[in-house]
Amino acid sequence: WRRVENSPRLRTPDVNGCIRGMEFWWELKEMPKWTRPEEPFLIEHYTREQRLWLRARGLSGGRAFLFLRIVKPRTFLLFDWQFAYHYVGRVTQAELERNAILRQLGEFDPHEVIRVMRLYGSM
Repeated sequence: WRRVENSPRLRTPDVNGCIRGMEFWWELKEMPKWTRPEEPFLIEHYTREQRLWLRARGLSGGRAFLFLRIVKPRTFLLFDWQFAYHYVGRVTQAELERNAILRQLGEFDPHEVIRVMRLYGSM
């Protein structure tokens, strides 16, 4: 896994990784807490350009994801590019949690992330 540093104007996601020959890209987002459960959960700094990059990579056969960390309560969610493009920032907390391909509460478990990434890569 390697963090990608570039100008904020560029659309390149934050992390590029490869697990057993399966390359992937992650856009990283962090929010301090969940907002009102009945309202769409808006994610600061998730731009149109970032959505378009994930979509373009996904449509070309690449593996692109959005990784969301909620600080309190400590929650980690991973979304495939389709859901990230169409729905993230437009649906409620419950819909985000229900549609995440990975949902972790408490401590971050990298082994579970790798397991999910392998499963996703074999689809």
